[in-house]
Amino acid sequence: PTNTHSGHGDQRPTCQLTSPPPSYLIAAFKFPAMFLCDILGVNYTFLTGVLFYSVGNIIRVVFGMRSFSAAVVGSVVAQCGQPFFQCLSASIPALWFRKNRRAVATALGVVSDFFGVGFGMFITGLSEFTEDPPSFIVFGAVLNLLGILV
Repeated sequence: PTNTHSGHGDQRPTCQLTSPPPSYLIAAFKFPAMFLCDILGVNYTFLTGVLFYSVGNIIRVVFGMRSFSAAVVGSVVAQCGQPFFQCLSASIPALWFRKNRRAVATALGVVSDFFGVGFGMFITGLSEFTEDPPSFIVFGAVLNLLGILV
């Protein structure tokens, strides 16, 4: 089901706003992310992920309220940045920690990624309980952009 009923006699297609992009799209970005991390290093990989998140959230903020398709495109672009962050959970400990501490640091990085994704899905899912889900999605995108700037 892609539509939710608000109880006010209208149909709101909001579920797709919060849907992740197809997993094959994310998997396709994992290889360039790992390659970029190996060739250019952690900083450029991180900045590439931030770039995807920023562009996707800007699309959602600027165009998402007027166009459902733009909101979905912005969500997909933002989520394409995720593999660039996921590959860092092993690369950063390899650079910053001694050999006997790398396993714990890597495990914490991997676990924190799952918690972060889960928390993001929980927060985004709350939009279904609001009176104006698209505004909630745009509000979340603005918070993402502020977080990136900080």
